[in-house]
Amino acid sequence: MAVDVLVVDDERDVVRLLRIKLERAGFVCLEGFAGEQGLEMALKHRPKAMLVDIMLPGMDGVEMVRRVREALGAEAPVTIMITALRDPKTRVRAEEAGAQAYFTKPFSPSEIIETLKTLLEKREALYMKDAKIRERRDA
Repeated sequence: MAVDVLVVDDERDVVRLLRIKLERAGFVCLEGFAGEQGLEMALKHRPKAMLVDIMLPGMDGVEMVRRVREALGAEAPVTIMITALRDPKTRVRAEEAGAQAYFTKPFSPSEIIETLKTLLEKREALYMKDAKIRERRDA
């Protein structure tokens, strides 16, 4: 089954590049171009993962990710932040909001996809482990 990935970036060329690479890797890509739009899409479609730029029009990417995590809790998507900002404080803000990885522009799409696959595999392994614990407990 294909995994939905929400890509949110105000640079349409970046979104297009990531969509092409993600689709070639077998993912289904949803696109957003602003923070509010990304938030709406994440809550409506509940993707398994998000690639989010920090500098977005309106609500910034960090705030968008924070709100998605607040609304979805444990069901929040795996999140990778992509940004031109190299400030360590920004990276800390992104991690505190719930990002599991952080890439600066220019980036390698293949490296992002490999990181995404790894994060999704880790999440799936954690869900399986939790399910086994619940199964043993309920037996």
